[in-house]
Amino acid sequence: MDATPAAHDLAQRVLALESGLAERADTPTTSTADAFGKLHAQLARLVGIAGSQALLSRSLAVAKIETRWLADVMSVVSAG
Repeated sequence: MDATPAAHDLAQRVLALESGLAERADTPTTSTADAFGKLHAQLARLVGIAGSQALLSRSLAVAKIETRWLADVMSVVSAG
């Protein structure tokens, strides 16, 4: 499943924003994990913690097929 150009652009902008907010030199993995952490907090309010974890885990599982380094994000998010 390929991301649409609009979804890809949105993801790039979110990661750029997250990287720009950090005072340290973030890797894409760290910036993505930070963005997922913030999204998890918001989603958990709507669908509960387990629901948020399920949605984010599934989205990472699908996305890592196209972008291999996201496998590292999955381990960071799971540990957090």
